[in-house]
Amino acid sequence: MRASDYIGRIAYDSDGRRLGWIADLVVEAPPDDVPAITHVVVSRRRARLFGYERAEIQGPWVIARLARWIQGPVRQLQIQEVRLTAGPRPRPES
Repeated sequence: MRASDYIGRIAYDSDGRRLGWIADLVVEAPPDDVPAITHVVVSRRRARLFGYERAEIQGPWVIARLARWIQGPVRQLQIQEVRLTAGPRPRPES
């Protein structure tokens, strides 16, 4: 699969409850092995990430607060915990 096959899709848990929109992927490559998606970053809002969701990113606090408000709460889940929607991506809400 490609990153574009995941990003922008709605993620569900194993019980079918909606978790949110997949906003980013975490890929890890064991030594001498093929890189694989290990985690997905899920947001309750359909918004782009600005990088301020990462603890190691420091910047002006005003921009950080604004970015967090726009993107809403995000969380990182193991790929095995997530089920994707079938078919094409949902259309953006107006």
